Order: sequence, then C-alpha cells, then structure tokens
Amino acid sequence: VNIGLELSLALVYMLVLLLYVIIMGVRYLLISAGVIFFPIGIFLYFIDPLKNYGKYIINLLIVLMLVPFIHAIILLAASKIIELPLFAALKILVMIIAFLLCIITLFVASDFVKSNSSGPSVISRGAKALQGQLFQ
Repeated sequence: VNIGLELSLALVYMLVLLLYVIIMGVRYLLISAGVIFFPIGIFLYFIDPLKNYGKYIINLLIVLMLVPFIHAIILLAASKIIELPLFAALKILVMIIAFLLCIITLFVASDFVKSNSSGPSVISRGAKALQGQLFQ
C-alpha cells in the first residue's frame, strides 16, 4: 500500500466521487421523471414535425437506463485490475480512473443520443435518395 500516493490523491478521489454521485443522482431523477416523459416521447414520435423530439426523449431514457450496466463492467474491471500485483500500490489511481471513465461514458452516451436523434432518419434519407429527391 502506497500511503503517500493515497494521501496526495485523497482530495482528487473525493472530488471525483462527489461528481460521480451528483451525476448519478441527476440520472436517477431523469429516469424517475421518465415515467412522465416516456408517454410524451411516444406521442411526439407519431407527430411528423415533432418526430425527432420524441426519438430523442425515448433514446435518452433508454440510454440512461442502460448506462449502469456499462458502469458495473468498468468498476468490476477496475476491481480485478487492483488485485494484480503490478497495480496493488496504485489502488487509488486505478479507482479515480475508473470513476472518471464512468462519468465520461455517461456523457459520451448522451452525446451519441443527441447526434443520432436529430435530423432525418437513415431510412427516410435512403427513400428520398431512391426517389431522386435528395439533391433537389
């Protein structure tokens, strides 16, 4: 155990954990509000001009529900890495990196939802291309 490294990184570790808890709390509130937003998203999805908003709401709620599975895999991998003799002295550093990866995956997943839910769908673009309307 490397006491000097743990003491020097204790504040960073606490800040990362606090940020992780706050972000997961916001995620939990969004999923709880998803009980209200999911029917609204389905309703918006079937109105043609508002389809992208409905798709965004539905995709965001699905991603927010599935992100803890990815976080569990990241934290399990970090705990297995800590058991290796090579990383035994760097436990706090591995855990800081693991929690930062969890935070980053949540933002990457929400950015993925944002980029995929906006604009026309691939199917509608393909249908327009077949009809020759894409470049008109």
